[in-house]
Amino acid sequence: MIWDEKVAQDYLYWEKSEPGIFIQSRKKRLILKICASWFNRKASALEVGCGTGYFLQVLHEAGLDVTGLDASPAMLNKARKRVGVKADLHLGNAEYLQFETNAYDYVLLLNVLEFCRNPGDALEESFRVAKKGVVVNFLNRHSCYNLARKLGGQPRSGLDQLYAKARYWSWPEMRRLIEANIGQYPLKLGSVLPGPPWTWKDRFICRFFNSLIYPLPCGAQCAARITFCRTVPLTPLIAWKREPKLHYPKTNTLTSDFFDRPSCPAGIRIKPSAWSMVFNNPDLPIKGTAVGRPSPEYSSRTRT
Repeated sequence: MIWDEKVAQDYLYWEKSEPGIFIQSRKKRLILKICASWFNRKASALEVGCGTGYFLQVLHEAGLDVTGLDASPAMLNKARKRVGVKADLHLGNAEYLQFETNAYDYVLLLNVLEFCRNPGDALEESFRVAKKGVVVNFLNRHSCYNLARKLGGQPRSGLDQLYAKARYWSWPEMRRLIEANIGQYPLKLGSVLPGPPWTWKDRFICRFFNSLIYPLPCGAQCAARITFCRTVPLTPLIAWKREPKLHYPKTNTLTSDFFDRPSCPAGIRIKPSAWSMVFNNPDLPIKGTAVGRPSPEYSSRTRT
């Protein structure tokens, strides 16, 4: 499919229209929710089929070093005007990525497989280039939107004609495609926009109903995050500069007089909750306290 200058301009106008703003904001909510654990400093991401650069800007604001690739020069020109120098842009095909293996931490395919001749090759290339994970966003065949599109008659604009030729996926089909070209890895799923297109408006009930993230395959826009198990996390919860040791404060240790007195119950160790009882008992000749359990043989234990 050819995304020429006219189609690129129509797509940019659609993004600024009321339905476009509503749909893109809900799709943005889905992608940010799915990729929430990926947003950290110095992580890199490649968006295949970046279009006008809307999600390049979203990912950059989320903290990722972003790179965009698209097969349409007209789309790349729109993306350059939007993101400026915040992202690297490349002209290329999703089925033959010109990047090295494991070149990026993450690869995102957002509504790209609908327009690929060989979607399996695009997934396989994304798996090769990605180091930690891939996100696949696709249009749901079993959605109210697709049903309304089929019942609505002939497409009106050039953009509608392009999306009428797109391939809509069911979740079982997409899962088989992912497992055949990437493999079986942990998945995180979600979808938005479960209602028909006439509910995609910024009103209270419609906004609330279409803004929630639903399980697959409820919504028109579905996303699956595939996380690879290639690397082991290198950031421990607690980092020790040296081997940890137990150190008790001097005020909580037993003194030598404690063991030298023959009437002293040597070996007894007192819990913090019993400190008040110890200090208020004049018959117990203890100088200092310690934490632990009393020894059963404390009466016959002496210091050696």
